Amino acid sequence: FPRGWGGAKEKKPLSDPNLTILAGDVTNPADVAKVFEGRNVDGVIVALGGKTSDVGETMLTDGTTAVINGMKENGVKRLAVVTSIGAGDSKDQAPF
Repeated sequence: FPRGWGGAKEKKPLSDPNLTILAGDVTNPADVAKVFEGRNVDGVIVALGGKTSDVGETMLTDGTTAVINGMKENGVKRLAVVTSIGAGDSKDQAPF
């Protein structure tokens, strides 16, 4: 998890009986496929982000593409995308 997540619970393990945590690279289709293996996935939330200097030029596009392809392969049709582009000074980071 990124530094600073969880506020007062920072550095404490994140756990919930309804939560499954998997590690992987969102730009790697094989890692993304693991999310769907043996699970009945109803929908996906994509919340990728970060400064280009930290995540690279193509992580957002490549990662979202890998997720959407995984969804198609598994018949998942519900997608929600969370972004902070446009909040605060981030508008200058948007690719438009």
